[in-house]
Amino acid sequence: MDGKWAVRGKSYGMSVSPVHGNPEMVALRPDQPEFSLPAGRYALVLNRDGYDFAVAGPIAVLAQCLEQTQAVDQSVYSECRKL
Repeated sequence: MDGKWAVRGKSYGMSVSPVHGNPEMVALRPDQPEFSLPAGRYALVLNRDGYDFAVAGPIAVLAQCLEQTQAVDQSVYSECRKL
């Protein structure tokens, strides 16, 4: 996708709390303790500001793969059918 972002409506529930003694930092914990983010690119949204980060590793879930199709006047993105 040539460095472009495609933001989708998928989200993961996290608890957010400040880091004691370091007010400019926050700690994130998944709502389900056994959960871990799959490898891929993410946006953390706090107070309507987005922060880009990535989880290293090979892409292993379809939710992290998008295909681009050129329509008449726009690009259309859809989840990959297979990795």
